[in-house]
Amino acid sequence: AVIRLLRASYDRVNPAALRGLGHIRDEKQWQRYLQAQYQRHWKVHFAKKTRGAWRSVKYLGRYLKRPPVAASQLRHYRGGSVVHQYYDHNTQ
Repeated sequence: AVIRLLRASYDRVNPAALRGLGHIRDEKQWQRYLQAQYQRHWKVHFAKKTRGAWRSVKYLGRYLKRPPVAASQLRHYRGGSVVHQYYDHNTQ
């Protein structure tokens, strides 16, 4: 539903003006980007009811371009267990 809403809202979203999506210059690139996101597995959980679909789209949009954990940090996955690596600047 989110991808369908974004596909129909290119003019309203204006991805070229969004931080992190400046590489999308036209609707064809936008549709290609959304198709790649559509093929991913998504598990979305909302802890409380949101006020309007547009707020939800904006919230999820932050994670479309850059996920919370970079794929380069993931080291191993087995069933429900994920091993990742990160650099702590405080402790080196």
